[in-house]
Amino acid sequence: MALDRSFRPDPELKGSYYRRLEDIPLALAKFDVTALPANSPAQFVVYYFGAEKLAKAIVGIDLNQPAPGAFHQRMGVRLPETKSSARKMKLTISEAELDALFEHQSRLPLPSSAITIRNRLSHDFGPTQVSHIRQHAPRLVPIMVKFIGNIELVLQHLRTLWTASQTRP
Repeated sequence: MALDRSFRPDPELKGSYYRRLEDIPLALAKFDVTALPANSPAQFVVYYFGAEKLAKAIVGIDLNQPAPGAFHQRMGVRLPETKSSARKMKLTISEAELDALFEHQSRLPLPSSAITIRNRLSHDFGPTQVSHIRQHAPRLVPIMVKFIGNIELVLQHLRTLWTASQTRP
């Protein structure tokens, strides 16, 4: 099966999975995330953006979806697909850790998942939401860092997919 050009492992190809994945650590460095106070609300938010982008990428790659669709603004993180894709790509992240990051807990009065805490902060910015981040960041930030640490494995998977697609008759 021919892959969309957004699968090409070319860091110069704007909008490709490869470039988008390589942009995550570059953006974290540009933000100087490691200079922020450890496990702070600011560090939580920055790492969350990187983890969310990675989650969307692995699902899109796994489903052979062109990158623009995988990153469409209306495309949220889909936990079951994220777990499946992470398993298939042999990423070093457990299903429980993915739950901690991406399980929707919108009906819980005191959420503990990164996605729900981030969503509440975005939609109801205030001291209570910041307090939830402050409470859970020491547990969640290391999980996000661990997940983002899988980018090279995903890039290798992407290179393998692209090479295989180019050698097929």
